[in-house]
Amino acid sequence: MNRCISMIIAGLLLSPAALTLASPHDFNWAPLISCDQDINGAARWRALGPIYESRRAVDGQKLQALRPLTTLAQDPADQRQEQDWLWPLLITKRHMNQRQWRLLALGLWRDYDIHDPQSRYSFWLLPIYFQGRDQHQQPYWAIFPLGGKISDLLVWDQVRFVLFPLYGQAQQGRVRSEAYLWPFFSTSTAPHIRRLFLFPWYGRSWRQDSFDKRFVLWPFWTSARYLYPRSQGYGWILFPLVGHVKLPAQESWMFLPPLTRFSKSAQLTQINCPWPIVQYSSGIIEKRYLWPLIGYKVIGTSRSGFLFWPIGISSRRLTEQGINQRYFVVPLLYSETQTRSAAPETAAGATISARSFKIWPLFSYHRLEDRASLRLPSLCPGKDIPVIERNYAALWTLYTHSTCGPITEDELAWGLLQYRRSPAGLLRASLFPLFAMDREQAGAPLEWSFLKGFVARERAGDRRRMRLLYIFRW
Repeated sequence: MNRCISMIIAGLLLSPAALTLASPHDFNWAPLISCDQDINGAARWRALGPIYESRRAVDGQKLQALRPLTTLAQDPADQRQEQDWLWPLLITKRHMNQRQWRLLALGLWRDYDIHDPQSRYSFWLLPIYFQGRDQHQQPYWAIFPLGGKISDLLVWDQVRFVLFPLYGQAQQGRVRSEAYLWPFFSTSTAPHIRRLFLFPWYGRSWRQDSFDKRFVLWPFWTSARYLYPRSQGYGWILFPLVGHVKLPAQESWMFLPPLTRFSKSAQLTQINCPWPIVQYSSGIIEKRYLWPLIGYKVIGTSRSGFLFWPIGISSRRLTEQGINQRYFVVPLLYSETQTRSAAPETAAGATISARSFKIWPLFSYHRLEDRASLRLPSLCPGKDIPVIERNYAALWTLYTHSTCGPITEDELAWGLLQYRRSPAGLLRASLFPLFAMDREQAGAPLEWSFLKGFVARERAGDRRRMRLLYIFRW
């Protein structure tokens, strides 16, 4: 990618027009090609509108993009790198000594230590081919459904099978499970666990000091005995007629389960009648649902609600950074606010540290501390996703309004029109190729140019000079 990008940039730099540029600090032929600092202080190269971009932020993070073909994002401080090719077609990642790639979520390869030839790795072509080496340096290999062994598959440490579903074996910690003609016959054993399933005729699951659950002709009869030291009891369901659960601190009755349920404990009262339309809870969970029309739920410091689910959704939760609030009107509106407070459970002294607001597909607004940006249009509904932002968002963003502290900038058509200013007198404006003006601060001389140097007043070191017809200077 770097060689291709270099050839494009070299061709633009060597053109006769580019050679007439006054000085390196005034290299702005956007949207054709430009080299400058963005409003946040990041050094950047841009060419061919939104197609090529190379940016290095103040904190060292880097981005190279040749849209929509590929982008490369690097974070040296975190030793992290991610490159996308026609996202989501191919994604490659590297973090410290680990490296991986993913092809449309079907082809997966991961090496856990690229410097160790005997390290753990996996190469999967879902759902057919599996190959790799586990954390104990033992190789595995499988072709589904013919047979083989797979390590680290979902929640299982190891899975073996022959002509699945004819025979299968799985290991999860100390729990070993076997299945014949899955799911009809299976067993699980461990020092504290026993399971036997003859599905759907009979099944039993027992865990020491926890529970003993059974079913007969599932789902018509299920029962359980709870063996927890502080909460022993029983429960049963005769589906679809009635069910009952009895514990020392809780009792529940179900009629036509799961449509109707009444539960009562010292801390919580629950009523579902009929579920999921009417749901009521009072106590440690406050819940009022008339689904899908309207509803809200409160659990501790977290709140959520909906209006005409799933169209209108809201949530409020307490995080380490403060209070996070979100609102959705799918797919038109998205709003998220992060509020900091000395006492997060109250609004006293609260300050908004981050905010995002989008009306799709018109515009999106983002603010973080003293930095903010407004972009339009915004064609991706919902929350902006970083991988879409770096690969595609620049292709459809025609106008941006940005602020960083006291500095404000407006940009149209990938730099065709630029206007940057500050209260301190900074002024930088251009309309390619008609005119450009530049002033560093109040009181400093104003540099200007018409038709990229046909008539211009420019800086040469500490002197100011005039230019005429591109070549005459005095």
